[in-house]
Amino acid sequence: MELGVLGPVEIRFSGQMLDAGHARRRAVLAVLLLDLGRVVPREVLIDRVWGEEIPPSALNTLYSYVARLKGVIAKAADPHVGLSRRQGGYLLQAKAEQVDLCRFRRLLAEAAVSPYDMRRAELLRQALGLWRGQALGGVQSLWLNVMRDTLEADRLAALADLNDLRLRHGEHGALVGELAGQAAARPGDERLIAQLMLTLYRCGWQADALHWFERTRRHLADEVGIDPGSSLRTLHLRILRADPALDAY
Repeated sequence: MELGVLGPVEIRFSGQMLDAGHARRRAVLAVLLLDLGRVVPREVLIDRVWGEEIPPSALNTLYSYVARLKGVIAKAADPHVGLSRRQGGYLLQAKAEQVDLCRFRRLLAEAAVSPYDMRRAELLRQALGLWRGQALGGVQSLWLNVMRDTLEADRLAALADLNDLRLRHGEHGALVGELAGQAAARPGDERLIAQLMLTLYRCGWQADALHWFERTRRHLADEVGIDPGSSLRTLHLRILRADPALDAY
């Protein structure tokens, strides 16, 4: 069995999608998956699934949702996966490798300690390849929305780490289009803008690199009333001076 939150919330067995139910029932599954191996109290589960709009029938509805999810899991008869009731709450158990988020985090941890750039890059590619779309797809609540943003931040950090490694090893030509597209979608991400500016400079497009700095400066001023941070300002000055240390090696 495979359990996923890095995209639509889903359960798969032998490659086939199992019916986890409608959005609210999948929200229950998502909360349990995000706390895999830990008991989630009923009150916490209800709050995370319904947020500020908890209906009077929430507890009975939760019982129904959990019972149906248990039925789906039991039908697959995977000895490593189980959903059980424990002292005022519920516990979802599975092997870490059966959950895409656990695999993602393991790969990031391995990449963080690897002394070899090529190995780190491969681990990061594997981690990013686990994403099937927007995390926690198809489920909504205040808590789940916060968790979705947190997971997206983790994805973007991993992508930025991979971009740094690729730049370090002279892949600026292949990165231009990717980074330009990402920067257009996230004009306030200064780490991303710095990567794009360096990529453009190394491709011989100094004027374009400087243009992106001005574009970012205006965006930050208009949207949040601040100037670019010191790292981006320093890179801007180094590009203006054509600092030889910026060249790829």
